[in-house]
Amino acid sequence: MSKKDYQAIAAALYRTRGGLVTGPSAEQWRKAQWNDDMLAVMNALAEGNKRFDPERFIQACETGRCKGMRPVAA
Repeated sequence: MSKKDYQAIAAALYRTRGGLVTGPSAEQWRKAQWNDDMLAVMNALAEGNKRFDPERFIQACETGRCKGMRPVAA
């Protein structure tokens, strides 16, 4: 996989941070589920690339940007 592939995956995960469900308890559930999904993808990508930077990937997923990546439109 290329750097662009990793960035596209992070951008897709960033876009999914929006509200899938509503309400106070639903918000907590949604955040926990998104975090679990993001970590599962991150671990799968890290297995296939010894140069993979988990911290950078998390930053890109959470903020829509990281070093060398164009900002993602939400």
